[in-house]
Amino acid sequence: MESSDIEKLKAEIKAEILKEITGQPLKPDRCGVFDEVRNRYKKPLFETYGTYHWDRVWSFIRQLSCYMAGVRYVRELSPSAEIKAAAVAEKLCKMAIKREVDV
Repeated sequence: MESSDIEKLKAEIKAEILKEITGQPLKPDRCGVFDEVRNRYKKPLFETYGTYHWDRVWSFIRQLSCYMAGVRYVRELSPSAEIKAAAVAEKLCKMAIKREVDV
């Protein structure tokens, strides 16, 4: 196991223990899960959808990414699920900008 994998595992174990003790999910002090993706795609989404609608599109992308990672809210994402959710959000942003729908 690599050191990054060990650190992720430690963070997940700590989060689960604190969730069991307190009854509430742990939200560690770190940047938001989707901040990097949001900052990268904010301008293209704004140019594609306009002032009001880009924020609605981003909200749907964030919600769908959480559901795809197996949780309902961003605050419930485990460290390993954050990576998956961010990858899903990035893919959805690209699809939304191109307005592609593959059925």
